[in-house]
Amino acid sequence: MNQNAPIFIPVSAIQAARKLLTRLRFERLRLPVLNHVLATVDGAGLVLAVTDLNHWLETRIPATISPEATARFLIPAAAMAAAARGDKESSVSFDASGTSDNSALKLVVTCGGMLVESVDQPVTVSVFPLRPVLDGRVTNVPKETMLTLQTVAPCASTDASRCVLNGVLFSANDGGTLIATDGRLLAGAPARFAGREFILPSTAVHVLGHPDFTWRRPRRRGADEGRSRHAAPDRRQQLARPRSRGRRQPRHSRTRR
Repeated sequence: MNQNAPIFIPVSAIQAARKLLTRLRFERLRLPVLNHVLATVDGAGLVLAVTDLNHWLETRIPATISPEATARFLIPAAAMAAAARGDKESSVSFDASGTSDNSALKLVVTCGGMLVESVDQPVTVSVFPLRPVLDGRVTNVPKETMLTLQTVAPCASTDASRCVLNGVLFSANDGGTLIATDGRLLAGAPARFAGREFILPSTAVHVLGHPDFTWRRPRRRGADEGRSRHAAPDRRQQLARPRSRGRRQPRHSRTRR
């Protein structure tokens, strides 16, 4: 680790990065080391990454760092959540100090106009899993294809015994086609991408459903106005007892002596 100055990150960038990284649900994993975000500082900027040992998800975010700074440290999930709760127009400061075996992470965030400092003891960065090495060509998928992906993906199989159907097929036939099926339903749509055929797993489809990759129409206010509403009956309401069809028993009245 060679870091001489703290790293300043806009809160808006932290919020967007956390919203993307939590799609892997790393905060709920049982291994303590996987409940951290790996921060890597290089000459191009700052990269945040998480993993569940089966998938690796990373994103590059804007940050103010020293040109010669190089560092690799872990951010606990609680510190990441605290940084995302800062004021929108402010910046978050991360200062990692110490050795690789005994490190400390200092967080400075502005909440409600007040500076809040906290110090965490993250897990040793050396035990964090290594980044997987890509063997093959990289396929760039345009944003329009991401929209088509969300339309076809619901037809993919969720049966673990049929792993070949647990995803979406990117076929190069007919100029590009996305195909998903569960053995009974089949969905296909034209798509544009450059590369060879491959199957994108359903877990990766879930990650790519982030708003940074897809566009969703915002919900309009008052969309339900003017529509008739039907109130469901209260099941706890007591119903009148039906009258018995038998002979009515006379009531006995008490007589005064």
